[in-house]
Amino acid sequence: MRGSKVREAGKGLIILAVISILFTAPALAQDKIKIGVLLPFSGPLAYEGNEVFKGFEVARVEQNEKGGLLGKQIEFLKGDAVDPKAAVGEAERLIQVEKVSVILGTFSSPRSYAASTIAEKNKVVYWETGSVGDDITKRGYKYVFRICPNAEDLAKAAAYFGVVVAPRILKTPSQDLKVAVIGENSLYGTSVSKTVKGMVEAEGAKLAAYEFYDSNTKDLSSLILRLKAQKPDVLIPTCYVNDAILLSRQSKQMDFNVKVFVGTGVGHNTKALADAIGDDVNGILCSGWPSTTLNKKFAWGLETFMKIYEKVWKEPIGSPHPFGNYTGAWVLWDAIKRAKSMDAEAIRKAAEATDIPKGKTPIGWGVKFVPSDQINGGQNMRALWFVEQWKDKKLHCAWPDDAKEQGYQVILPYPTWEERKKK
Repeated sequence: MRGSKVREAGKGLIILAVISILFTAPALAQDKIKIGVLLPFSGPLAYEGNEVFKGFEVARVEQNEKGGLLGKQIEFLKGDAVDPKAAVGEAERLIQVEKVSVILGTFSSPRSYAASTIAEKNKVVYWETGSVGDDITKRGYKYVFRICPNAEDLAKAAAYFGVVVAPRILKTPSQDLKVAVIGENSLYGTSVSKTVKGMVEAEGAKLAAYEFYDSNTKDLSSLILRLKAQKPDVLIPTCYVNDAILLSRQSKQMDFNVKVFVGTGVGHNTKALADAIGDDVNGILCSGWPSTTLNKKFAWGLETFMKIYEKVWKEPIGSPHPFGNYTGAWVLWDAIKRAKSMDAEAIRKAAEATDIPKGKTPIGWGVKFVPSDQINGGQNMRALWFVEQWKDKKLHCAWPDDAKEQGYQVILPYPTWEERKKK
């Protein structure tokens, strides 16, 4: 009899435990705010994708230390966008299985273009912080918001420096310059290069070449031979990291020289390039995200970002991408706080109402999105790209003037390979 009572009591305790688990599990789940992060964590763009994630993670850690969002801690659910097809599949998984209402990403324009279509279809906010393809925000979508400038602005920054600022430094009229425009043949490369070409022609410089290649190529020698025959003064290439490395190595092998070299974006503004080609990186200019030499009066959030970055990652910063994408996440937190909800529709409305003046984000930009019913809807119209230059294997902010590293003198003309040998 006594044993029976013990068994009954034991069963009662088990039932109570099960009931407790059933009721507390949802509560525990609700203690987290889940945000999808879609990036190329593996594959050919893994380096770049992981650099972007480092910035997101700094923003997450910083906000969680402040108490999180809406009283809850932020949790990232990662999706590996190894290619556009995978980006679609991972976006569907994050939305349908993980039930996220916001996807943060994506770095690569083809991946972003594909995955944001899935988000729009499901009325999930797609918060783009790094992909620059112009077409991403030209589809009339209501749930896609891009914090960074687009490919057109990336191109304009490089082209303006190459055919307006550099000629002033060289004391040479723009009309006397021959300019070669080349790029890898994805949405990213073609979007940027098309705008560069237009600006070159608008400024009256001579277009010496306008060519594209596959970013996975192992040999650019035939392209370089054609460029060498045209003898351009200015080269404005749009590359990813691997083809940027190949371009530099084969240009050196073939003694191809220019007076001004202005890359656009990721291929020429990451530590991976300097690690691969060493001192040959010095003198290269590039438009894109700013380095940590950015004038701190312009970018007031840089010092705080660097302190948290070093605490979280315990290594020197490897590229300009973390700080820029950290700012993108920072703006998302602002929208969520104003939405007072993780409901996608509430966040969308808060994003549309965003009106941050210039100088009020950590990077120094303002934020105001083009309305979705207008051309380029969802694009931040107050963002801008920077121009950096490599010196002593370190990036230095060279333009615009109010963001420029104090006291920095731009190195021009770009030294020839023969001149480099003598140093």
